Amino acid sequence: MIHHLYVGHFEKDRGVMKLKKRESDGAPRAVVVRPLDMAIVQELLKEKGVEGTNIPEDWWLGIEEEGIIVCEAYTRNSDAIDFIRKLATKTGCDILYDGMIAVSPDELAFVG
Repeated sequence: MIHHLYVGHFEKDRGVMKLKKRESDGAPRAVVVRPLDMAIVQELLKEKGVEGTNIPEDWWLGIEEEGIIVCEAYTRNSDAIDFIRKLATKTGCDILYDGMIAVSPDELAFVG
């Protein structure tokens, strides 16, 4: 089973990321209070040598159309974890393990 970190500003229901069915296909999607500030996302990616949204495949991280980031929770790339840590610290956004468990930036660990 793959586990994910969801990074963004989410609406929550009893502490858990609230989901809503997407109209086009009925897929559950996170309810976003506001999208991440893409200028800050780009600034932090650039610090890691990433241009635009050409995120290295080994980060196992993607920027979703809703303005959130989804990352495989056990990525083996320390730059990906450091990027998420800095993004959450700088923006005050949520980091939710599998959409349910809040994780602080300091709790993120590189599994290498």
